[in-house]
Amino acid sequence: MKIMLTVLLPVLNEEKYLDKCLGSLFSQTYRNFKIICINDGSTDGTGLIIAKWKKKYSSRMQVVTHEDNVGFTDSLNEGLGLISTKWTARIDADDCWHPEKLEKQLAYLASNTKTKLIGCNYINVSDNFERQVNLPETDTQIRKYFVRDNPFGHSCVVFDTDLVRSIGGYNKEYYPSDDYELWFRLSENGSLYNLKETLCRRRLGDGISILSQNRQLNNCMRIQSKIIRSQKLPIYNYVYTVPTLLTLITPGWVRGLKRKFFN
Repeated sequence: MKIMLTVLLPVLNEEKYLDKCLGSLFSQTYRNFKIICINDGSTDGTGLIIAKWKKKYSSRMQVVTHEDNVGFTDSLNEGLGLISTKWTARIDADDCWHPEKLEKQLAYLASNTKTKLIGCNYINVSDNFERQVNLPETDTQIRKYFVRDNPFGHSCVVFDTDLVRSIGGYNKEYYPSDDYELWFRLSENGSLYNLKETLCRRRLGDGISILSQNRQLNNCMRIQSKIIRSQKLPIYNYVYTVPTLLTLITPGWVRGLKRKFFN
C-alpha cells in the first residue's frame, strides 16, 4: 500500500517528553505513515532517544541530524523538502496524539477532497493545569476566526504537502507565529476544517523569555493586520489586536504568573 502521509517532527533538546511523543505516533490506529525527524543540534539525550526508536522502526523513520542548531523554521522547511507523500502531519516533540487522530482526519479528507488543511480540538497541558481548547469547525467559521487568532493548533494539523510547498512553506519572518501566517496563505487555495474531537495534548513550554514572547505577540499583530488589509475588512476589526497589545505592555512577572496558573 502506498504511504499517504508523513509526520514532520523537529526536535531540539526534548529528552523529557520525546518518548511519550513518539509512543503516541507509533500507537496510531492508522499505520500507513512514516516520520521525518529533524534533530536540530540537540545537546541533551535527545539523539539517544531518537536512535532507540529508529532501531525499532527503521523503515518508518528518517532522521536528519544537524551538528549545530539552524532554527525551527529552517528545519521545518528542510523537512518539507524531503516529503514525498500527499499529506503532511505536524507534531512538536513535547506534544502527543490520541490513538485515532490520523485515522479520523484522513477519513474526513478522503470524503472531502476540497479540504487542504484539517486540525482538531486539543488540550493545553502544563505542570499545574489542563485547559480544553475548542476551535472553529467549518471553513466559514475558520475564515471568520482568522482575524481574531490562529484557528489551528500546530501539532494538530494535517495539510496538503504540495500545496504548502507551492506557496513557499513557512516564512521565518513571522516566527514563532509562522504557522498562523502559513495557514492564512493556505486558506486562499483550499478549504479548511477542524474536527470537533479532542485528539491532541499540547504542552506549554516550561518557560519562554519575555523577548521571545514579545516577538511572538508582535508577529501575531502583524499577521492580524495582514489579514485585515488583504481581506479589506472594516477598520473595527483592529479591535482583535487589543488583547495582544495589552499583553505586550503587561510586566513580565505578571505574564509569568498568568502563564503558570491560568493559561
